[in-house]
Amino acid sequence: SLKYIPSLNFKMYAIPMKRFLLFLFLSTPQAYAENFAEYGFTPSHVYTIWSSIHTSILKLSEKYPSDVQNEIKNIKIKTYKNKIPAEVLNETNIFTGKLNSYRQLYNLPEIALNKIHKDALVTPSVVYINSGRLQDELANTIKTVNPAQEISTLYHSEFIPGKQPRDVYSLVELATEVIKVLIKYEKSQK
Repeated sequence: SLKYIPSLNFKMYAIPMKRFLLFLFLSTPQAYAENFAEYGFTPSHVYTIWSSIHTSILKLSEKYPSDVQNEIKNIKIKTYKNKIPAEVLNETNIFTGKLNSYRQLYNLPEIALNKIHKDALVTPSVVYINSGRLQDELANTIKTVNPAQEISTLYHSEFIPGKQPRDVYSLVELATEVIKVLIKYEKSQK
């Protein structure tokens, strides 16, 4: 029979256990992105991740010659009036394709984002989960390309409030343009 042990406070384990269970669920291959629709992430959360991704790509570009870095500095961010999470996810998929092309140059495996049912509602939470995976895979890419690079500095911990899907879309598009420049240079060296 089980006995009550008054000295243990199980409430203190509630939050870590919830986080662990969420992690366990998110890490299963059967976890489809539409299951994440109600986690409450906002465009600001997604923007914060993409800000980190952009910082990471700029850090990656530091290993390239100055003419490549100058070309990247001359890329201008575009602004849009209206974008929806589905459009941001589509641009995220375009970025993923370019990042996979870059990773292929270093014999790294392809990144597969969470599958989304064709009729699923795309929310900021769906984009957030996929963007988080990209952030981690980009960190792995950087560590492979430049083993001396400290990757912990590439993760922003500061939340950037007040962002809309259009802001995220612009940042994803900018990251895509930067990775294209890196791919172009890499291919020119072969």
